[in-house]
Amino acid sequence: MDNGELKKIKMEHKLHVRRIVLDKVLIGILIIIVGAVANYTLEKYKSKETERRYRLTEQYKAALTVYEKAGALHTHYSQYCDDQKGHSEFIASHKVHLDKFANAVNSVDFLFSHKFTDVNQLFLHVHLGLVDDRIPVSGKKEFHDLAILLFERYKEELSEEIGIDRQKKYNDLRVLKMSSTDNPAAFVLKLKKQWISSPP
Repeated sequence: MDNGELKKIKMEHKLHVRRIVLDKVLIGILIIIVGAVANYTLEKYKSKETERRYRLTEQYKAALTVYEKAGALHTHYSQYCDDQKGHSEFIASHKVHLDKFANAVNSVDFLFSHKFTDVNQLFLHVHLGLVDDRIPVSGKKEFHDLAILLFERYKEELSEEIGIDRQKKYNDLRVLKMSSTDNPAAFVLKLKKQWISSPP
């Protein structure tokens, strides 16, 4: 074997070693890139999942808050209908419950859908109407029936809003938009006519 052939063999060997090293470096770089992308994707998923869980937790807390205030409002009105409490005394204390419900809703409504925000507004409008002086005290049994139906439907809408699967007894709560000429009492009378005269 002459000197030229030996150089050629050495050169080929060097090129082969370089190719192996280069392949290993490229594979290493590729592994690093794939690892970085996978890590980024995983961290992004974890971040989104954490955010989703946090929002759900906050939504459940908010749902509990508005449910407690709505329940207190409904219970207070029911007690008035049952106990024959003085009208003026009832109006004053019911307005306190109305304010508590309104404040609770306003502080958490960004966590709910527009539909459920409308449901909260409807609930509030009806209870504003129930304490209006134009609502006859003599007919409060019928208005109590309306309040009971409203609260049952409110609970269904709230359950649907937070994803609790329960069989719905009623259709979706239709929100009657109050016109500029409607006062809360007229609104309640309209709702009573729609629901009590021909139940949903």
